[in-house]
Amino acid sequence: MYERIRTKQGERERVQKKTFTKWCNSHLSKVSLRVNDLFTDLCDGRLLLKLLEVLSGDKWAKPSKGTMRFHQLENNEKVFSYLRHAKIKVENMGPEDIVDGNPRLILGLIWTIILRFQIQDITFETDDEEKKSAKEALLLWSQRRTKGYPSVKVTNFTSSWSDGLAFACLIHKHRPDLIEMDGMSKETPKENLTLAFDLAESQLGIPKLLDVEDVNVEFPDEKSIMTYVANYYHTFAKMKMGDVSSKRIVKMISFLQECEGFQQEYHRLASSLLDWIDQTIETLGNREFPNILSGVQNLLSDFAKYRTQEKPPKYTEKGDLEVLFYNLNAKLRSQSQPGFTPEEGKLISDVNERWSQLEESEHAREVALREELLRLERLERMAEKFDKKASMRANWLIENHKLVSQDNFGVGMAAVEAAKKKHEAIQTDIKAYESRVKTVVDMATTLESEQYWGIDRIKEDLEKVLELWEVLLHALVGRRQRLDMTYAYTKALQDVNDLIDYLDDLKAQLSSSDYGRHLGDVDILLQQHSQLEAEYNGAQPRIVQALDVPEDMLQMKGEEESSLADCCTTLRSTVADVDELLAMRKHNLVTSQHLHKFYEDVDNEDDWIDEQIKIISATQFGSDLPTVSSLHKHHELFGVEVNNHANIVEEVCEQGKYLIGCGNFDSDNIEIRMHQLQEHYDKLCALCKQRNSRLLEVVSFQTYLSDADEILNWLLDMEKMVQSEDIGKDEATAQLLLKKQKTLEDEITGYEPMITGLKKQQDKLSSEDRLLPITREKQDTIEARYDMVVRQARSRKQYLVFAYSMFLLYREAGGVKSWILEKVSSSIYRFKLKKD
Repeated sequence: MYERIRTKQGERERVQKKTFTKWCNSHLSKVSLRVNDLFTDLCDGRLLLKLLEVLSGDKWAKPSKGTMRFHQLENNEKVFSYLRHAKIKVENMGPEDIVDGNPRLILGLIWTIILRFQIQDITFETDDEEKKSAKEALLLWSQRRTKGYPSVKVTNFTSSWSDGLAFACLIHKHRPDLIEMDGMSKETPKENLTLAFDLAESQLGIPKLLDVEDVNVEFPDEKSIMTYVANYYHTFAKMKMGDVSSKRIVKMISFLQECEGFQQEYHRLASSLLDWIDQTIETLGNREFPNILSGVQNLLSDFAKYRTQEKPPKYTEKGDLEVLFYNLNAKLRSQSQPGFTPEEGKLISDVNERWSQLEESEHAREVALREELLRLERLERMAEKFDKKASMRANWLIENHKLVSQDNFGVGMAAVEAAKKKHEAIQTDIKAYESRVKTVVDMATTLESEQYWGIDRIKEDLEKVLELWEVLLHALVGRRQRLDMTYAYTKALQDVNDLIDYLDDLKAQLSSSDYGRHLGDVDILLQQHSQLEAEYNGAQPRIVQALDVPEDMLQMKGEEESSLADCCTTLRSTVADVDELLAMRKHNLVTSQHLHKFYEDVDNEDDWIDEQIKIISATQFGSDLPTVSSLHKHHELFGVEVNNHANIVEEVCEQGKYLIGCGNFDSDNIEIRMHQLQEHYDKLCALCKQRNSRLLEVVSFQTYLSDADEILNWLLDMEKMVQSEDIGKDEATAQLLLKKQKTLEDEITGYEPMITGLKKQQDKLSSEDRLLPITREKQDTIEARYDMVVRQARSRKQYLVFAYSMFLLYREAGGVKSWILEKVSSSIYRFKLKKD
């Protein structure tokens, strides 16, 4: 049932789409536009806007020309804005629904537009003067126009129209010359509809919005029928209106003459008001103000009188003009006349725009007057402030010049640094004071640029302050140069003395006779030595910089006991001593490291060999083939590891030979340890080889046992098969068992090489494994069982051949029996025939 509802809904939407598309095209054709697909062509909103313009006769907002989604949304928003402006209710839909092509909502929107512009205005007068809705009025009109025609009864906008007679009645009621009702019948609905639609289009100019197949159904679409019938109503209403139009012409002429008088009055008032606005704007735009405070104050008083006395009456005139314009247009609209459009430049919007310009000019005039008043007051205050600040700046500059003219730097680095900090503080104060001097300059510049009357006196005071400022800066630079030279000499002398102290401490550390008692101790000493070297190398730039002293500084003589030149000579001698000690201690530490490293490597390798000897001395070889195979694989990996250690042993011995060649003090002990290590490693290799041989023997033995067990299992399966007593039930099953027996005998015969191979495998075992009881027992059992299986297979074959022969005999005996019975029956039949 749900599917049937969906089908009917889809059919209704299809019919509405066709009808509404034709309706839209009937109006859009006036502007040479067309809708092909209602659901896609309306998405961008352009055709909707044009359709509303055609229907309403109003010019609305221009559509956006872009094709992006936001352009489409903007155009459709204009459509909905127009509908809201026209007080057309559109619920539960928005611009995005039209852009997205929602079929149901698009059809709803077009139906709303049809209701508003084609159906809503339909009225019909009744005797009881009851107000009817547009749908009720259209239905009542249809009923009245079809009343009196037989077989036609209009009760709705669906089934009452499906046979086409109601459309024909409407045409005949208003134009009886176009159609003959006597020849029309309910039995020919398609012919009726075709005739009515064609006559309405060709003779009455009513667009064919409906197709015959869409109406000739049990329940045509109500909205489509209403849309099409409304065209009949409007067409026939226009025919009726032609009779009364002439009566209105005289009344309209009088009305237009009255409106023309209002239009002339509007133009007069507008011209007068615009002339006053233009003249006032020109007056307010004058910016030539007197350069005195009293003159500006008088202009402000005149401006206040303009606002309170001259402007208010003109504002009243502007309001009267707007009332006149809107009343005139209301009269014209009441008579369905085009609205009044004033001359170019005299529109209400033009008047409002010029009035806004007037108010902007007022505001600008007021701001300009107040700014000029504030400027004159500010200049007087600034001049007083300049005089005070210029006097203060001159006194400060004189006092600071006396301060920077003194060179009391003191003796020693601390004193010079203190003097330098003090000078930097003085310099900072003076630099900070520059902004205050600049403030005085800026004030004088401002007074000059704004044409202050006492600018000559201001300039003289400013030149005095600037001259004192330049003298102070020159004295500050000279004192800084002398202080920097004193600081550089003191700093260089202190740096050289600090380096000499540092190098003396370094010499004491490098003279140590401790070279370590073991490898870890030597490594620590080497790290410490590397740190000393890094520190010494890091100090090289300082040493180079300390010795790179300008010649003029070497010639200077301070109040210290030693001169800078003497200290530099001492520093060079100390650097040479440190270089020699660093190289000597580094060599001794490296030699000690190599010796202790050799002993440690020998000990580590001996420990490793002892541990491996313990591992391969184990007597466990496993009790089955997987375990033995796993042990052999592990032993192979173990052998690889042992072989790899040959290189390690060789490297350790080469290290010992190198130490002996270098004449190490412990060469005899090194030689002994080398021979002990080599003998120890050779012992490990021999044990490894011995264990590998035994593991291979055990693998062969376990392989033999596994293969023997596999053959025994096969023999057990064969015994079950050759001992079977199954001989079949008939000739066919017996023959099948003979074939299987043949396959079985072939398999048994083919397995004989496996038995022989197992015997050879036994012979290859070690003497110890070959003589074990389990070895002899398994071999004897396999050979005995194999011989028994061969014999039993032969016996079963003979038995099956005998059974097959018996089944064959039974079959042939049965055939003879059947032949005898057939002959007997034939003889009896012939005997009966002869007797008869």
